Amino acid sequence: MVDVTRFKLYVYNTKVWKGWDWVKLPDGRVLKVREGKYLKIYKKAPKYLLLGFEDLTEEIGQRPDYDCDEPVFEVRDLGGFLFKKLKVRVLRFGGGYQAALYYDNKLIWDRKKHGTPWETEIEYVDWIHATLLGLSVGAAIAGIGFLVQRMK
Repeated sequence: MVDVTRFKLYVYNTKVWKGWDWVKLPDGRVLKVREGKYLKIYKKAPKYLLLGFEDLTEEIGQRPDYDCDEPVFEVRDLGGFLFKKLKVRVLRFGGGYQAALYYDNKLIWDRKKHGTPWETEIEYVDWIHATLLGLSVGAAIAGIGFLVQRMK
């Protein structure tokens, strides 16, 4: 399942960052907003999402239309265990502003550089599985160390 909270949009014109339930204003303040206020889920399936961001920001005095088509993009989960892969396709951008789309801190698409449609694949570490694997390996090493100590 793709984690929508890891997507964020940077709007160059207003110097605003947006995520699933937050906005970061030009002065650096981060405000909590209603989940999905600026990131709409149009379609959701186990390994597929169709999403859209809104580029205008109410918290800085703008009047958003909440069409959430700046940009509209689809995400496909290509799988993996520790290293997961996503295919992201930006389908269209309906606004006049310049913006960039990120997954965590990884740039996916930048309207200044890329047109639409635009497609890319990104890899990321699945920290839940990595942590569980690390704990399992750590427990196994500790267990072996205990056995060695007992045998002495």
